[in-house]
Order: sequence, then structure tokens, then C-alpha cells
Amino acid sequence: MGTSVSRWAAEVSAMFVKDARTEFRSLAAINAILLFALTTLMTVSLSLTTQGLPSGMRAHLLSALLWIILFFSAMSGLPRVFVKEEDARTVMALRLSAQPEVIFVGKLLFNVALLLAVSALVTPLYLLLLQPNIRDWGRFFLVLMLGMGGLAGAATLLSAVVAKTGNRGSLFAGLAFPVLLPLLVCAINGSFSAMTGTAPEEIRSYLVVLAAYLVATVTASLMLFGSVWEE
Repeated sequence: MGTSVSRWAAEVSAMFVKDARTEFRSLAAINAILLFALTTLMTVSLSLTTQGLPSGMRAHLLSALLWIILFFSAMSGLPRVFVKEEDARTVMALRLSAQPEVIFVGKLLFNVALLLAVSALVTPLYLLLLQPNIRDWGRFFLVLMLGMGGLAGAATLLSAVVAKTGNRGSLFAGLAFPVLLPLLVCAINGSFSAMTGTAPEEIRSYLVVLAAYLVATVTASLMLFGSVWEE
């Protein structure tokens, strides 16, 4: 049992490393996500004035803007995790060399790492330009991490679904939005609660929902991926 688990972990690591090396050679996904995020963030910061708004309204607006930027930024880069396999014609080689679960988990971990890295670059700029008044920093960053994990979990499966289609970008965003809508609503409310410093029980409830969404999404995607991948 220990040997099989170690071998499975090694195969997942190899898949993750392969995607990371491919990405660092071209930087296609990172550039697409960062370009959209930074452009949108700069545009919002230069054109939107929130200083005169009541504190509650300002916090809600800024939390919604954060997740709108992160969502559409992710939509511009995450589909490439399977699209690049189709473009390079390496899909058949992957099917012959690795189990579907290994492929999914490896690419999921790569997407999570990609989103966390982009968030680490975008969030400080967001804090600097828009200057939200965050009262609970720990739970704010926890909401951010759980939200990025749930977004990557759903997007990994959806990217495999749309990889063989022609109009990948718009189809991916159209499929992802209804699936990720509960996550976005909960993440916005959780960020708002962290900014306003509401009761810890309220923030904790949002964290529980985000964690449950993450587990449910990854579990469902893992169960369905085999059927999607073998079609």
C-alpha cells in the first residue's frame, strides 16, 4: 500500500513539474492572467472613487471588485491547462502514460499554484491602489486561499470539457460562471465580513461554506474526469 501511494504521488508530482516547466518556458497563462488583472485593477483604481461612500457600502464594493477581477483573470488563463495538450497533440501520450486521476490531480495542483502565485502579485497592488480597510487580515487571506482553491477545482474539469471545442474562451467562461456563482457570492461576502470586522461566527460560516465547496468540487470533478478524459 505504501509503495503504491508513493508511486501515485510521484506520478502526480511529475505531471505538476511537466506543466510548470511548460508554463515557465512560454509564460502564456501567467501573462494572460496578470495582463487582465493588472489592466483591470489600474483602470478601476484610476476611474473609481470610493472615499466618499459609507464604510459598509465601500467595503462591499471593494470586495466585489476584488473577486470580479480574480474571476475574469482566471478565466483568461486556466483553460490552457488542457488546451495546450490539444494544441501540442500530446493528449494521446498522456492517456497512455498516466491514469486519469493522476492527470487531474497534477493539473489541479498546477492551477492552484498558478492562481495563488497570481494572487500574491495582484493582492498587494489591490491593497495599495484601492486601500480597503481590512480589520481581520487572517480571515481575509483565508477566504482568498479557499476561494482560489475552489475556483481552480471547478475550472480544471471545465477546461478539459472545452479543450476540444473551437470557441474555447467564451464557452469556458459561460460554463464556469453558473458553477462558480455560489463560490463568488460566498467569497465576496466573506471578504466583506473580513473588511468590516463583523462577528467571528459570521466569517467562520463563510469559511466553512468555502471549504465545503472546495471539497465537493474537487471530489465531483475527480469522479467525473475519467469520463470526460476518455471521450
